[in-house]
Amino acid sequence: MMPTAPPKRITADWTQVPDHAQSSEARNLRGLLAAQREHQRQRTVFADLNALWNEARTDDWAGRPGKALMPGAFWQAEAFLEAVQMLAPPPALTVDNSGAVELDWILARRHRISISISASGEIIYTFRIGDDRFGSGAERFHGVLPPRLAELIAEVTSAPTSATGA
Repeated sequence: MMPTAPPKRITADWTQVPDHAQSSEARNLRGLLAAQREHQRQRTVFADLNALWNEARTDDWAGRPGKALMPGAFWQAEAFLEAVQMLAPPPALTVDNSGAVELDWILARRHRISISISASGEIIYTFRIGDDRFGSGAERFHGVLPPRLAELIAEVTSAPTSATGA
């Protein structure tokens, strides 16, 4: 008798099962679980912002010349994150040398947007989408996500990525 390979472990990714192949209860549960995962991800970015505040409250906090995180920049960043939270996954956060909060969505080498938001609500951004679309600009944040930034963030975070960083 020939030895046989162990049976393959079957795993199910229920997010890939078509809706019509599930009961309404299963669809509802899947929706609730997805909402819970998204809520947890978003809570994490606000915890990260608070941790950044605790870490960057003094000048030269990162061991290099630079201003401390400005309280106004913290509040502007928090409001910006609230405005963008349903549009995109949470960004990476840091403080730039001027004390502004920097938000980075980097999905791949060629799909990224970096946004710096100051205490006054001035937003400076740079982006790259693929090989031929890149640029920069400035906007003002007044508690509402500027349409141009909403478009760019959505495009960057929904762009297909690959192992090559395309």
